[in-house]
Amino acid sequence: NTKLDQTWRWARLINSKGWGDKGLYFHLYRLRLVGSPLACTQRFLPHQWFTIGMTRDDKGTIALYANGALCAKGAPMVLKGYELDRNNIDFFHDDGNENSAGYVKDVWVYNKALNEKEMADLAGCRLSEFGTPCARTIVFSPRKSQTKYSSIYANNKPGYGYGQGTLNSPRSWSAAARTNQWMQIDVDMVRSVAGIVTQGRREAR
Repeated sequence: NTKLDQTWRWARLINSKGWGDKGLYFHLYRLRLVGSPLACTQRFLPHQWFTIGMTRDDKGTIALYANGALCAKGAPMVLKGYELDRNNIDFFHDDGNENSAGYVKDVWVYNKALNEKEMADLAGCRLSEFGTPCARTIVFSPRKSQTKYSSIYANNKPGYGYGQGTLNSPRSWSAAARTNQWMQIDVDMVRSVAGIVTQGRREAR
C-alpha cells in the first residue's frame, strides 16, 4: 500500500541487482515495467492510496496488479524475465533522482506467484463474476465515415480530435453544446441491435 507525492515524473517502485535502470515505476500517471511493454492503463494520481502488486512465476510470466485487479500480463525476454536477486531487492529507492517520495503502509514479499484471487483477497477485493455469454452477438464498431455528429467541440472534423466516436479508445466524441446533441451511426444494413456501448471522454465533463 503506497501513496506518492507525484506519479508524473519517474518514480521507482521495485528494483533488483542486475536490473540497471529497468524495473517497476510510476511514470506519466501509469504503472510501468520499464524495459518491457507491460503497463497498466489505469491512471494513478498523486496523494491517493493504491495497492500495487507484481508477480512472476517459474516460466517468467509477470503480472501487474492495481488495487487487487490484474492490469497487465506478459513474459518479457530481458533480464531473465526480471528474475529477482533474493539478496538484493530495493523498494521505493533509486540510486539517482528517481526516488518515490510519499508514504508506504506495508510491503509483502512471497516465495511464490500468487494467483488473481489471492491478489484480490490481499487487497480486500473480490473478483468480478462472469455471466453467461450472449448467443449469436455480433460486435459492430463503425468506421469514422459511418458516423455523423450534431456538432463537434472546437470544430474538429469527424474522426479527428474531439470527433472520435471509436470504442475502446480514451478519446471519444465531445459535442460543442451540452444539450440537444446527437450521434448517428450507419450500420451498413438492416440489423437487430441488442444494445449500444457508450463511454465518456476521459478529460471532459
